[in-house]
Amino acid sequence: MRNIYLLLFLCSIFSKAQFENFPKDQSPYDGGMEKYYEDFHRIIVEKKLQPCTNTDELYHFKVLIMPDSTIKFVKDSDEKDVIENKCAYNLARAVAKFQTGWKPAIINGQRTATIAEFLIYPDDLFEKYQSGYDSSSVYTLPMYSGGINKFREQVSKNIDLSKFNWNGKFRVVTRFIVETDGSISDITLEESSGLSAFDEMVIKSIKKIKGQWTPGKIHLRAVRSRMKFPLTFSMD
Repeated sequence: MRNIYLLLFLCSIFSKAQFENFPKDQSPYDGGMEKYYEDFHRIIVEKKLQPCTNTDELYHFKVLIMPDSTIKFVKDSDEKDVIENKCAYNLARAVAKFQTGWKPAIINGQRTATIAEFLIYPDDLFEKYQSGYDSSSVYTLPMYSGGINKFREQVSKNIDLSKFNWNGKFRVVTRFIVETDGSISDITLEESSGLSAFDEMVIKSIKKIKGQWTPGKIHLRAVRSRMKFPLTFSMD
């Protein structure tokens, strides 16, 4: 007899599959997130960088923090997001070159190359900057109508595992955008199950869901948000 379990969770951070996400109990910057944004503002002032004309720009900035505390920029595959937030994108990269507080993750006792992400909302980081600022205090994650359990149920109903004969655990990681009107777009595959037919079924199952999302917000203003959607299966 086969028992099937579906484990599902949602977060707003995307990463490359070959690198770990930064551990939640560790900080990727010396002094924590408040210090990261404090240094960001200081560098803006010292280098006389210019604010963005479009005050709505919001960018999810990712860096790969190396074991020696240097960084490498992570290529952004969401070209639309880069185009729409080009000023924030350029600003984050320009400032990062002068920041010195990068801290590699410690995984299994070893300094490990790990991807960290920072929410860059330039309008908060120039003249409006306030001491102790942390983007997490002004950003609200997107929410699915009826709650995440409802979304999990909808996804589960659309995935027919009986067509596949697998044993053990495997997972698929998808990603999508929650638009400012609550619709979702750009559903793509980040991590494959190894079987294209199954991957396609997962993506199609997400597209079939008719429920509405409440968009992410920053200062109560709706913003376009990236979401990561991993699905972990156990079949035995």
